[in-house]
Amino acid sequence: MITETRTYTIPLRDAYQEKPPHQKAPRAVKAVKSFLSKHMKAEKDSVKVSSSLNHVIWANGARNPPAKVTVVAEPMDSQVHVMTEDEYAEQPDEADLDDQEADSEDDEQDVEEQGDETSEESSEASSDDEDNEDRADDTEES
Repeated sequence: MITETRTYTIPLRDAYQEKPPHQKAPRAVKAVKSFLSKHMKAEKDSVKVSSSLNHVIWANGARNPPAKVTVVAEPMDSQVHVMTEDEYAEQPDEADLDDQEADSEDDEQDVEEQGDETSEESSEASSDDEDNEDRADDTEES
């Protein structure tokens, strides 16, 4: 399923300007949900705000939210996930995830092969250690 991500700059100042100071940040979050429910044609309950976006809105406390915020909206199944641009940029693509899975399988095989080699080396090293101990005993006796 191909999801269409959209980037919006949402004006928040008009939403909280006439509210009491302690209600400004909660009203800004509601404004984000309302804006995206209209523009993404979804219900308000299906719009999910990420924790990073919530931190951006609440960064200066409840009394001083930002005047506008730029977000990325991504529809998934019956919900719309909203996040900051920075958070969206940090997410790996599906193609990258497939590459990482293939790399991890190769790494597991390499580890198994190295494990076989180290067990052979350790058995050789233990026999060498025994020879060295015998030599040390011989030198002490002389």
